[in-house]
Amino acid sequence: EDAPDTIINLATVFTDPDNHDLSIAKTILSNTNELLVSTAINNNQLILSYRAEASGTATIVIRGTSQGKTVDQAFKVTVASVDDPPVIANALNDITVDEDASEQIVDLYDVFTDKDNDNTAIQTTLADNSNISLVVATIENNALSLNFQPNESGTAEITLMGTSNGLSVEDKFIITVNSVDDPPVVANAIADVPMGISAVTESVPLTNVFADIDNNNAEIIKAIQSNTNNDLVTVQLTDNNLILTHQINVEGESTIIVQAISNGIAINDSFTVYVDASDIAPVVQTPIADITVIEDSASTHIDLANVFTDADNQDLLINKILVSNTNQALVTATITGNNLDLEYQPGAFGLSTITVRGSSQGKTV
Repeated sequence: EDAPDTIINLATVFTDPDNHDLSIAKTILSNTNELLVSTAINNNQLILSYRAEASGTATIVIRGTSQGKTVDQAFKVTVASVDDPPVIANALNDITVDEDASEQIVDLYDVFTDKDNDNTAIQTTLADNSNISLVVATIENNALSLNFQPNESGTAEITLMGTSNGLSVEDKFIITVNSVDDPPVVANAIADVPMGISAVTESVPLTNVFADIDNNNAEIIKAIQSNTNNDLVTVQLTDNNLILTHQINVEGESTIIVQAISNGIAINDSFTVYVDASDIAPVVQTPIADITVIEDSASTHIDLANVFTDADNQDLLINKILVSNTNQALVTATITGNNLDLEYQPGAFGLSTITVRGSSQGKTV
């Protein structure tokens, strides 16, 4: 199948004792399968041209004519079937997204085709991914999933292979992830500050409060955005430290907002200064019990609403924060509102100590 032309020399096929053999005229009398092979004679040469992707048999009859008399010669042409490899029917287009883009699903059903096989039987696999730190590519149920990695930009070449009846073909495309300037974030929120009635100054370090993955943290600019009660406390920013100066014998509270600017993008963090001579600190009302689970357990959700109490504040206003986790390779702990969620790492076992802090009007437990 798909063979090149065959050329047959007809000069010696016929002979005539009464005539010169080269004077014998040769013609094509018949061809039983012109869809398989076409025939032509040129200067004593028979040319057989095979049709693309065709297989089967044809009987060719050549006639020799000399001085009005004829003789016929028949022969059979057989074209054997050959399994063609799959081909690319619809090449995948290059993909361009911005950094931190959501997952993309690409349907692979009609990328490859094979005229010798059912297209649904073609197996599509991931042959190569040149940049797995940029994008993770997986194939399931003939769908390509592209998961873009957080805060990564650049290019990756993805190579897909279609395999049919043991033969294969590859299709490649480029993924481009454009860099996006991420805003700064509050890495370590400023805790509320309780001050005694006779306290004068308090220093709050800002070095590790803000972070920016696209910038040097030391280059983040900090500024005092607002102070709701200057009669209670004044605020100054000196050498990456907030200096709180309390007006002696004045009670009350003030909310202070600190702004951070990185590459022209701003974010705020706020905290409250409390001055109350009689304020009682929160206490643990219902201790969190120790937890024992088996490896690969489902997540554990703990309600923190009744863990802490404060005699001079509403319990629901007590702020809960995660202070420490001694084994993050074992369990990931997060607090959202009054809920503590524990996510266990696959295949991990061991021990971790989780510390949760309750903060109320600047005092903690």
